Amino acid sequence: MADRKKHVYDEDIEALVEDQITEDNELARVMTLTVIAGTGGPQKAILVLDVAGRHISEDATGSGPVDAVFNAVRKILPHEAKLSLYQVHAVTEGTDAQAEVSVRLEQAGRIESGRGADVDTLVASAKAYVAAVNKLAVRRRQHAQAIGAACRALCAQAGAISAWALFGRSKFRTARASRTLLRDDALILGKL
Repeated sequence: MADRKKHVYDEDIEALVEDQITEDNELARVMTLTVIAGTGGPQKAILVLDVAGRHISEDATGSGPVDAVFNAVRKILPHEAKLSLYQVHAVTEGTDAQAEVSVRLEQAGRIESGRGADVDTLVASAKAYVAAVNKLAVRRRQHAQAIGAACRALCAQAGAISAWALFGRSKFRTARASRTLLRDDALILGKL
């Protein structure tokens, strides 16, 4: 960052450390981003994510540069979440200020937020969006594993027929839906 900014402030360093801690615990992270924007046509983003140790590249267009970036993320990490918040804040002052971006995604009643910081607002946006998608995937996986464990435990104790009678068809549909979500995560990893 010191090469890209004239002055490095304490707030810049704090944002970088927080951003790195977040990235260290996630399935996917931003490696490179190239954005083509202007008045002459559709905006385009070329994004490379590290997903579980493999680099995946996609390009996408959008109605603006941020939309193009988010569409590229969606191509690599497919999901149905709705963006409910997008905020940009300058961490420090000046035209070379580091941007901190916050996003909030909602999917199936779950809400997750992500934050990203970088001197490039579009890179910070990509980091924040990927962080939120990562959190959704982790929460979805934990939920599916919990349902699967509960179903296995009950089936082991009461037998499959008794568990069916205890929970009825709807709970087994929920377990099936959870397995589908896990399969979706496996498909993302299978792209590697």
